[in-house]
Amino acid sequence: MQRDGPMQMQAPKGRANYEPNSLHLAGEIGGPREHPENGFRTYPAEEQGQKLRIRAESFADHYSQARLFWRSMDPAEQAYIASAFVFELSKVSLEHIRRAMMANLRNVDGELAQRVADGLAMKLPKASAAKVAPIDMELSPALRIIRDRSRNTRSRAGPSASSSRTGPTPST
Repeated sequence: MQRDGPMQMQAPKGRANYEPNSLHLAGEIGGPREHPENGFRTYPAEEQGQKLRIRAESFADHYSQARLFWRSMDPAEQAYIASAFVFELSKVSLEHIRRAMMANLRNVDGELAQRVADGLAMKLPKASAAKVAPIDMELSPALRIIRDRSRNTRSRAGPSASSSRTGPTPST
């Protein structure tokens, strides 16, 4: 499903090169689909039991990490992230994709989803069905860029007019 690699000779149709996607809901080419007969299959060899391609249950948790990231942010960083979502989703031309994204954001944080919905002037949809309910992990200050505002603003302000100089005053 690589569209733009070296030596690419095909002219792919449609916007999406991943599956599953929902472009068929808008009457567009949905992109590639898995093929049950010609697609990849595991060789059925028996070696001390059956070989299985399974994922750990934790793979079903799609929201806890995003929730931890969002909740660990400083309010200024949260405002920036919400604004970025509004900007990017305002460029999405298909309404059902924006609604699906908003439904996913509700599983991350209700306030985030509401801020984005307000920015897009959209009604907030119901949360999407999550296979595993997101968990609230202990917040991680290490995820923040803004850690100590008082220290950061002093260090970036440079010398102030009221600071006393040490050494001679430069002549003009």
